[in-house]
Amino acid sequence: MRDAVVNEGFQSDQEQDKDIGDPQETRISAFNTGEEEETAYTQIKPYAGMPKEVLLLYSRQARYRLPREILFWTTMACTLTLMALTITVVALSPRCLAWWQTTPVYQVYLRSFRDSDGDGVGDLAGIKDKLNYFQYLNIKAVWISPFYKSPMKDFGYDVEDFRDVDPLFGTMEDFDDLLASMHGVGLKLIMDYIPNHTSDKHVWFQLSRNRTENYSDFYIWVNCTEVEPPNNWVSVFGNSSWTYDPVRGQCYYHQFLKEQPDLNFRNPSVVKEMTDVIHFWLKKGVDGFRMDAVKHILEAAHLRDEPQVNPDQPPETVNTEFQLYHDYTYTQVGLHDILRSWRTDLDEYSREPGRYRFMVTESYDYEEIDKTMMYYGTRFAKEADFPFNFYLLDLPTSLSGVRAKELVNLWMSNMPRGKWPNWVVGNHDKPRMSSRAGREYVRAINMLLLTLPGTPTTYYGEEIGMENVNVSVIQDPFGKFDPKNSRDPQRTPMQWSSGLNAGFSESVNGTWLDISPNFTTVNVQVQQGDPASVLEQYRSLTLLRNAEMVLTRGWLCYVWADADVFAFLRELDGLNRGFLVLLNFGKDAETDLSKVTELPDRLTVSMSTSSDTPRSFSKSRITTSTGQGLLLEYSTSQRFHPGHAADCYVSEKACYLSALDILYRC
Repeated sequence: MRDAVVNEGFQSDQEQDKDIGDPQETRISAFNTGEEEETAYTQIKPYAGMPKEVLLLYSRQARYRLPREILFWTTMACTLTLMALTITVVALSPRCLAWWQTTPVYQVYLRSFRDSDGDGVGDLAGIKDKLNYFQYLNIKAVWISPFYKSPMKDFGYDVEDFRDVDPLFGTMEDFDDLLASMHGVGLKLIMDYIPNHTSDKHVWFQLSRNRTENYSDFYIWVNCTEVEPPNNWVSVFGNSSWTYDPVRGQCYYHQFLKEQPDLNFRNPSVVKEMTDVIHFWLKKGVDGFRMDAVKHILEAAHLRDEPQVNPDQPPETVNTEFQLYHDYTYTQVGLHDILRSWRTDLDEYSREPGRYRFMVTESYDYEEIDKTMMYYGTRFAKEADFPFNFYLLDLPTSLSGVRAKELVNLWMSNMPRGKWPNWVVGNHDKPRMSSRAGREYVRAINMLLLTLPGTPTTYYGEEIGMENVNVSVIQDPFGKFDPKNSRDPQRTPMQWSSGLNAGFSESVNGTWLDISPNFTTVNVQVQQGDPASVLEQYRSLTLLRNAEMVLTRGWLCYVWADADVFAFLRELDGLNRGFLVLLNFGKDAETDLSKVTELPDRLTVSMSTSSDTPRSFSKSRITTSTGQGLLLEYSTSQRFHPGHAADCYVSEKACYLSALDILYRC
């Protein structure tokens, strides 16, 4: 033990008591004399487990106290500065874009997307088979047409049971599996919600026609005769909106087929039942609803005749919706109260982070755009995230650069301040754009759709340039009434490959509608990997849109429109880079933008729909051919919008701070 190392800083308690004496006296002595007396404490080095007296002695010395205080106050200052900076950044940051703002919405017409069981009709399992396709397209939101149990008089828009899946499309287990699979790969599912009417096979209608208590007034019933309707109201599908029911001995009202009786939304029990339907699907986890035909939900209680468009037309010959002004059957007072209450219900299910429930309304209001804008809601009452914008569907009627600008500006100039726009160029009710405008314009129209601010909506097949098909047998009930306006041509099966039934179905007995004769050259398999194809150019645009915040957050500014070309800028404050989009909807043209002084002299081609395009253009000589679209990138510190307020729009102004790589409200 004699050879053990001796720690001079260690002393036994007895030695400490003996050597140190009274610490208080030592400190007082040192203080009184102004000198640091050499005591046992001053000779002891700090060690683990030291008594309190030793610790206090050292901690009170200036050489320990001063650094400690400096460190403490420095930490406090840094913490407060960081908190202030965080609060400032949060306060100045624009709100994050929701999922429905960052992705195109892809419409799946279920009967025609993919058949998994070989019966010739698309189904839910078929959608699941193609989830990787949505990912390939950089699509994150899928809207699926109705799959409720239905007699299929209007292909699912005549609902027999709102809480069940029609066997034609699968089972509820198939739906649950599809929803879980979509969520598993980051996809959102938007359902069709059909509030205006049910099928005449629905149990509610059966109870109502029998005057069963609590259901007697679930539908619109009025006294009439078998040959004399109560008024001149006309169905969307043609002829009278009234049908006599011999069971009840009255007429019931239907704005669509006679097999689709209108619900009576002036009955609170009906509102509750239809609200419960929304809750049923929200609890399953659906991400949103497309509210179908909302302007039809209410009708005037007085049942007066609607005024004729042509007062001189014999009343007995009025049999189409366009021959009447629908003052008493469309967009009645109280409609928006119902929609706002549903928006409130969706908000209740949107509290979970990342699970916002989306709502879009569908209403063809034609020239009455002010009625469409009402679906955005007000500053004080939220409604739809946006109403569908169908005005670009009219582009082919007088295709030109001027017409394109007029239709874009029609929406942007009427949209309430701060709201989010939406663009539609095709759906299940309108002929395909490639057939109406011409296949040579498909690429330019897709570029227009995907470079405008807002949420683009793509109808299945538009991304490969599918065209209308002259079907051999009309299936559409509206087409049976008016063959010239049949909707079958734009609903034909998706063209996946050059194989049997275009890869849509393994059925040897054919498909529910004819396959397009061009399916061997216009299909997904052929176009994948071909940079010149409609599909690959569509995909490139979705990827670019996702990568460039100027295309989602930035200003839209018109700079040119003539008979051939429509051109606009996308720019963002603080970002020294922007895009010029130039689209040719006419003949070959040379565009001179030299008067746009905010643009630099040379513009780099970021993307072109034509393969033989130079890498850059002088802004005074930008040449385009028929149907060509150009996406030109440029660098500049000048902004166009400050000096051209009437030509520029932004939903929510934001600025880019390059030093911190963040956006802030400015």
